[in-house]
Amino acid sequence: DKALGSVDIELAIDVPNPEGTSLTKHDFAKLVPANAWLNDNIIQAILASLAHYINDSAGAVFKKDPPKCVALSPLYWKYILQHGGKGSHRRLSRTWGLTKENFLQVDTLLLPINHGNHWTVIVARPSSRTLAYVDSFGGDAHAHLQTAMNFIRDFLGDVREEWRTVKYDVP
Repeated sequence: DKALGSVDIELAIDVPNPEGTSLTKHDFAKLVPANAWLNDNIIQAILASLAHYINDSAGAVFKKDPPKCVALSPLYWKYILQHGGKGSHRRLSRTWGLTKENFLQVDTLLLPINHGNHWTVIVARPSSRTLAYVDSFGGDAHAHLQTAMNFIRDFLGDVREEWRTVKYDVP
């Protein structure tokens, strides 16, 4: 949510990706100039790479086993907002192998949200029935969590299990 030049990017050193190479501080400096903002493609590539790594590490076979981690595109959140909390079920199935039958077996579902020059994320933990809205600025989570819950209800149909919200303290 800040220009890369003002962010401590030590965390970017040796970030593994599924192809076995590592991204370094030097790589990130070449990727995004110090005064530039992270865009949708960069956020999505990092989260998708993370999800792919987690699923591979867990031995989850695509479209055979439920994914352990799903990282949706920032554009998917815009789609959900435009459709009153409804998502594209076909897209979730085709892209992630996510179905009504395996949804509650997923450990983590990430929904990144762009607010112009600030990024937040909804973290759904279907296997533990929790939802969190992570915002380093401490923004109001209520509307985002309600929309995310509407999305879950739309995807699953009848939601019998009680879901709870979790608050993460983030820098």
